Amino acid sequence: MSSSEAFIAKYLSQQQQLELINDLIDNNDFVKLSELFVALKDLLILSDIDEAIIKLYSKIEPIIIEVLSNSEIDDESLNIEVNIMQGETMENIVQLINTLPSLQCKVQNWILVKLKEYIRHFKTRLFNPEFYDNFVNNSIKNFEDSSSQTYSAVALLNLLECIQTSSNDTENHETSEINTIIVILLGSDINNIASAAEKNLRWRIQYIVQQCLSSDSFDKFIWVLIQSLYQDGKSSEWKIYNALTFQLRFISAGKISDHLKLILKIDSFWENIQSALNSDIHLYRKLGLSVLQSTIKVISLSIEKIDTKLFHWDMNQKNEIIESWKKFTTLYEIITLDTSLNQLEEASSEVIEIFKNEYIYPSWSMLLFSTGLNASMESVRKYVLSLVFKVQNKEIFLSNTDILKDTILPTIAQAQFYITDGVTCKYGDTVSSFVSDLILTGSNTAEDILKVILEMIIERNSSFDASRVYISFGILSAFKSKKLRILSSTHLVLLRKIFEFEAEDEITETTLQKIYLKCLLYISKTVSVTEWIHTLANEITCRGSYRYISSLFEDLRDFAVINFEFDKSRDLLEPLLGTSVTFDLLAAILFSVEVQPTKSFLLEIAKSEEVLDNYTQDINDLLLKLLNEDLEDEEYILMDQLCKYKGFSTITWTSVSAKHVFQQLNSKFTGNKFIFFVSIFEYTANYNMEADEINFNDIIQLYNTIKLHVQQFSQDEFKFKDKIYANYFQLVQTYLKSNAIEIKIGDGELSHLIEIMRSNCTTDSGNYLSDFSIGMLIEYILNTFFTETVENGDIENAYVLNLFDILVLLWENIASERLVLKQRAFHLCLIKSIFNPIIMLHAAKKNNSIYLMLKDIGCNIIAQAHARRGFLPSISKCFSDFIPKFSKLLSKDNSEYEWIGKLLRKAFTLQLANSNVFQIKSTIATLFDNNLTSYVASSPYGIYFDVYGAEESSSRVYIIDTIISSPSFFKEHFVYAALTETSALTPVKRTDGVEEVQRLLLWQLIVACAPKLDAEILIHYSSKYILDSLFLESSPLVRIYKEWYLAFEIAHSIESGSISNSCDFLFSQLDDHSRPMLVVSAEKILFIVLKYLAENGIEHQAILERFIGILIANASSNKPHVRHFSNSLMISFWPVFEESISDKTLRLVLHNLYDNAKMSELTGQYRTGDANIWDLKADYTFTNVFGIILKRTTDHDVPYICESTFTKYMQHLDDSLIGSDNEDSWLSKRDPSNNNREIKVIDQKGSQLQTKSGAWETVVDINATENEEKVKRSDLIVVSSLVDKPPNLGGICRLCDVLGVGLLTVQDLRVKNHPQFKNVAVTADKWMPMVEVPIDNIIKFMQEKKKEGYTLIGLEQTDKSIELNQYYKFPKKSLILLGTEAHGIPGYLLSELDLCLEIQQHGVIRSMNIQTATAVICYSYTVQHM
Repeated sequence: MSSSEAFIAKYLSQQQQLELINDLIDNNDFVKLSELFVALKDLLILSDIDEAIIKLYSKIEPIIIEVLSNSEIDDESLNIEVNIMQGETMENIVQLINTLPSLQCKVQNWILVKLKEYIRHFKTRLFNPEFYDNFVNNSIKNFEDSSSQTYSAVALLNLLECIQTSSNDTENHETSEINTIIVILLGSDINNIASAAEKNLRWRIQYIVQQCLSSDSFDKFIWVLIQSLYQDGKSSEWKIYNALTFQLRFISAGKISDHLKLILKIDSFWENIQSALNSDIHLYRKLGLSVLQSTIKVISLSIEKIDTKLFHWDMNQKNEIIESWKKFTTLYEIITLDTSLNQLEEASSEVIEIFKNEYIYPSWSMLLFSTGLNASMESVRKYVLSLVFKVQNKEIFLSNTDILKDTILPTIAQAQFYITDGVTCKYGDTVSSFVSDLILTGSNTAEDILKVILEMIIERNSSFDASRVYISFGILSAFKSKKLRILSSTHLVLLRKIFEFEAEDEITETTLQKIYLKCLLYISKTVSVTEWIHTLANEITCRGSYRYISSLFEDLRDFAVINFEFDKSRDLLEPLLGTSVTFDLLAAILFSVEVQPTKSFLLEIAKSEEVLDNYTQDINDLLLKLLNEDLEDEEYILMDQLCKYKGFSTITWTSVSAKHVFQQLNSKFTGNKFIFFVSIFEYTANYNMEADEINFNDIIQLYNTIKLHVQQFSQDEFKFKDKIYANYFQLVQTYLKSNAIEIKIGDGELSHLIEIMRSNCTTDSGNYLSDFSIGMLIEYILNTFFTETVENGDIENAYVLNLFDILVLLWENIASERLVLKQRAFHLCLIKSIFNPIIMLHAAKKNNSIYLMLKDIGCNIIAQAHARRGFLPSISKCFSDFIPKFSKLLSKDNSEYEWIGKLLRKAFTLQLANSNVFQIKSTIATLFDNNLTSYVASSPYGIYFDVYGAEESSSRVYIIDTIISSPSFFKEHFVYAALTETSALTPVKRTDGVEEVQRLLLWQLIVACAPKLDAEILIHYSSKYILDSLFLESSPLVRIYKEWYLAFEIAHSIESGSISNSCDFLFSQLDDHSRPMLVVSAEKILFIVLKYLAENGIEHQAILERFIGILIANASSNKPHVRHFSNSLMISFWPVFEESISDKTLRLVLHNLYDNAKMSELTGQYRTGDANIWDLKADYTFTNVFGIILKRTTDHDVPYICESTFTKYMQHLDDSLIGSDNEDSWLSKRDPSNNNREIKVIDQKGSQLQTKSGAWETVVDINATENEEKVKRSDLIVVSSLVDKPPNLGGICRLCDVLGVGLLTVQDLRVKNHPQFKNVAVTADKWMPMVEVPIDNIIKFMQEKKKEGYTLIGLEQTDKSIELNQYYKFPKKSLILLGTEAHGIPGYLLSELDLCLEIQQHGVIRSMNIQTATAVICYSYTVQHM
């Protein structure tokens, strides 16, 4: 019906109008009906058209049903897209419905009925039982289900949303029911249905608000339901979204219902808002903040007072409170919503101050920390963490212990923060202090805080070991500082759980166990003695030994005496005896409780290594029984450990004999009895060297007996079999300690033993324990039975070769697969055995079969040492033991030593994996030694040495010791090989930091050798290799060592009268200022040489005169580097040579230069000569050569070996050569800027905080966030599938969203999870439409878009590119293809494009970053079409 027809219809009679309406209904002409009803709306009397409305409803109902029936919508589909309006007919019907309120009401009622039917049919799928009983059942209990067919709830709700755009709805019974059903469906367990219901809130909220204001029961029903959604939302997060949007819509209406007023006065309301603000979902945070802002604004209009544990409001303090919340929302936005590090730094003082705000409780401020520590930007996370430590009043952390446990403590525990220098970890110390302060904050809360910390340790038991150490040490520090006895029964339960976890390495494990055991000295007075003993017993059981607790028994006994009543404690403990042998032993040790001396109890005493005099005789009797009686094998299980009992005296071991046991083994061999015999034999042999229980023939025969015995074992018993064989070889080693072995060609005793060892590791066993025992046995044989002079020639050589072959076999067995960390002791044993001095001596005597294999194994060991603690010190120590000891047997002509030099170079220059992770263990060891050591230490070097042996830095000292102690010919060849076979002279890559360090380390060795080389050798190496390389040297650090070597060479050649051209060569370079660095090097070298000559009384006048002339000229050079250095050199030059210069004019000139240089030194314009120059003789110490000279001359972070390390590990050289660290002379000490920058809280108190969105005034637009399609976007498509760098893609995503781009493609959507993408994109990926288009599918994608009318445009510089300027007009449907960062758009894609655009450029650089280029082209499109 046209507008003119509708106009004419106004002038028809009412009867004619009704006839026209009926005709249109009969013809299903819904469009004309809509137009007619609009035209006649003021003329028609609704009662007159009731029949027509009924008729019309009967027409449209079947159509709606048909559409719903054919929609095929799966309500539970994750990718559902519902639009019931598809098709022209439905659009016309909906338009008609919205025209007629009575028709709209009928359709709404029909939808209401169908929704109730749906709920009745699918209630178990829709709702959890509790929610259904509380909110759903009463709402539909009187409903009669009249239909067997149900329709999609999502489609019904979509239809309801479409017909609610009319504002003609009036409140009636049906409206109330619809409100109830929609709110109920917000709590559906089916996401799609709940979301569809939430979309209806946009149109229903005004009626819901009115109904709440008029109906107290409905009001209460609604708010109880909404609060329940937060609880259900823990498993169905969309319910939280629905609750937030409902609250925001309701409160934004500006009215507060009576029950909402009550809800505002209970903590759960505010807890739910805090939960939203702390959500991991960005949108929920924004909604939570908007709910908070809107609620406070509405409260400020009508509510006088609110005072809960979480929120305070007083109308009398309205302005102050609102200002406080404004500040909070601004800080929250800076940290959480629109994260900005710069703004955070500026607002740091405000963040700290907000915790002191009297109107905002600390639990709100804790949200700033919680969300900040979870920020996508690492820099923000680090800065927020620094602010956490800055908070002085630790009580604020008690305000929200969930955040403390779930966010703050886990963040504190992250590995990347624990940076160490190998001795201290400042961050770790900060963590310990923080934890200690938390516990000590308040006596009333200490137990709760301790519980939180222990629970976090349990929940994060797999977290970085070092963090657990420092957090646990913080607990112990708190206890010790105040003698705080708060460890309650609850804590002991948690501690017993913690005992179940095991650290990765022994140092950390020992430290943690000692901390926890020492904590048990601070139990609360409410803890019973039985709980205490049970907890101690639990630690022993979990660890499987007494190794950690044994050193604390004295402390534990003292604690028991002081804090428990002994008689009462015994009475409590005695009834529990017998339940656990460990419990029984602790009761006996700590409270002298009398325990029945059962065999298991006596064995437990021996395991504990405690001496209990009351039971010594019982243990002695048990030992004699085992030795002298014929017992079954089961009686000997674990009885080898009985020998450990420290109460046995020398008389015990000299008076007992294992003969009877051995005779039993000969008659009937059993495994446990044999293991017991080996242990007894070892102890008796130690005390009685003439024991004759066994001879060598017995040894040989015993092996055959064992072979026959273990053949009966099943595959599951391989560990026991391995243990038996391991004990056999231990028995052999014990036997050899008191018996010589026959070494001869042919059928000798050693030959038999070698065959047994070979057979065992190849066929009989080949498992860990037996192989380990063989390795130790071979090491013992080599060290005991072979001479150091190789006098036996072929005989000894043959045996050494055979033993070496077995060792190689053992190494290949373990090296063929990844080395097992727990077999570290075996690895080190093999290294020491393979590189035994005897074996290396035979290899050095040109035994090709040995030295070639040694070289290969050595390279493999050094490669493994990259991440294996102890490998480098072990192999380096072998060389240090060998070279100085056997150097007299080696000569230039009769020795093969090239392989030794190669291994030494490799070992010295190896850089360990992840140095911080590697060093943190030695830092923990230092913490242990300083704070947790017991009365008796295992070694004077501390726990690190006990566990790992020499520290990794010892390796380089051993190598230095080896090289400097070696014969002259070895040093000459070592230096020659370093210069010719490595990159010492010239780097392979000038910018490779790892290579630079390796070159630096090589040069340290070269310079260390230089004074020991003959003058002719020094000159030869200088002239042929080093002088020329000085021209090209790119590393300032390596240059220093080249300068040092050349200074040695020149000074030594002058002193010895040898002819060297190096001096003249360097003088020739002083005039050529085109290479300032070379001029400075030459000047420095010549001065160092002159200084040495002058101080040692060697003729130098001619060189001095020549040098002075050039020095004066260079002091006025037009090259700043040359000029500055020459002037600063005067500070060192003038005091040395003042007396040598007689010419008055020259003296005056030089003195003036010296005075000017001193003035410059005072103002800091130049670095002083002392910082750049060293003394050739006085500074030749190992500390200087190996790093300290660099510390004095540069402010670089360089590798160095300190005095204490040299002193501890240097074996053969004079201590006077070691030198001192002289830390006061280090440049890094002089320059405060080199210290780690401490993050400071910037005092901006009172300043206006910058915000990007006006935080307090901005409330999130729900309608925009809930339906992103309503955001205005252009038709532009950006194809970034060729871009592969996450930061670039993040930037492109962000700018595309900002500029309203319609679609962005990436090659893999998983890039959205990449941290670098997140850091740049912030949250743009949540809103920016993105699709995945792999590179192989780009052509197909562009061809499809071409069919849709898109113009395909490439952003690329080609010979046919069109310049992007103000004249170019983009087609509305444009697709922009971006190229790769490095190579642009590939040729095969260029051929698919319609055109290429290039950005007009005017600078020298002919390319720009891909993000920048994308911004330019997208903005150019946007200004034309948006």
